[in-house]
Amino acid sequence: MQIARVPCKVLCPATPRKHKSVGFANRRNFSSAVRVSNHLSLSAEEKETSTFYTPLNPWFVTGLSDGEGSFLVQLVKNNRLKIGWRILLHFQISLHSRDTILLKRLQSYFNGAGYIYNEREFTVYRVSSKKDLAIVMDHFGKYPLITKKFADYILFQQILDLFNRKAHLTEEGLQQVVNLRASLNRGLPLELSKAFPETTMLQRPFVKDQQIKDPYWLSGFTLFFFSNFY
Repeated sequence: MQIARVPCKVLCPATPRKHKSVGFANRRNFSSAVRVSNHLSLSAEEKETSTFYTPLNPWFVTGLSDGEGSFLVQLVKNNRLKIGWRILLHFQISLHSRDTILLKRLQSYFNGAGYIYNEREFTVYRVSSKKDLAIVMDHFGKYPLITKKFADYILFQQILDLFNRKAHLTEEGLQQVVNLRASLNRGLPLELSKAFPETTMLQRPFVKDQQIKDPYWLSGFTLFFFSNFY
């Protein structure tokens, strides 16, 4: 998938009043994305006033998540629990601290779900509760991820389903979670591999539709490159 180069100082798109989904079946549609911009050139006053209250475009949110988002599953040893492990589920996006206002707008887009915290020079937006994760997962059901991160979304949804059914509170269900976790992101860390020697790594879902469905997706995704270059 080729990405057009975009000027580094561009304005983060809001939801247009009359928006039509635009695919990239030809170069004309693809090149139109270079005119879509992000928030980096805004003044502090603009960031804190009208810009903040302008809703983000849904496809921009998906593009940003394709580039910067992560679906995380943590297993923490806890001998006080019957099963011996606590499972923590997160969706998060981490950006440079200069982009904190964008994460605040993202949180607003998700109806205030999750929380924002600072970690060294980065600001992290994280969603952890089942109620809040349902809002995030519903968004991706309507505006799907199109990179290989879509596979992580599917695996994470399966883990969330086990979690919601409380199947993770049984030994069999816990092992199912670990099997799915082994296929998520970079796989199991060494300590979990030792703790769950019977783990069977499942085949990752195949992502076959990687067509960019809307120019706003590209605007969100290219922020990934800006975050790493500047």
